[in-house]
Amino acid sequence: MTKEYVNNKIKKYTRKAGIEKNMSSHKFRHTHVSLMAEAGVSLPVIQKRVGHSDRILTEEIYLHITSDMNIDSVFLLDELLKNKSWSNEGHK
Repeated sequence: MTKEYVNNKIKKYTRKAGIEKNMSSHKFRHTHVSLMAEAGVSLPVIQKRVGHSDRILTEEIYLHITSDMNIDSVFLLDELLKNKSWSNEGHK
């Protein structure tokens, strides 16, 4: 099965489903890696899964995902600290 065959099938079924966005197997691959990174899967595991021989290649392609995650984690920590009750009530 060739890449072109898969991409033609993806285009056929996305059109049939009324999806206007141009889809490809590469976009599914990118989404797969993004979801793994967001789930906390380590870079070496992702690298092996997608078949990159060099971790730097994986980092360069997908570094923006982990950068976005760092921003989100800072925001979430800030929100947690704002909502945290720092009283010692109930901890006597």
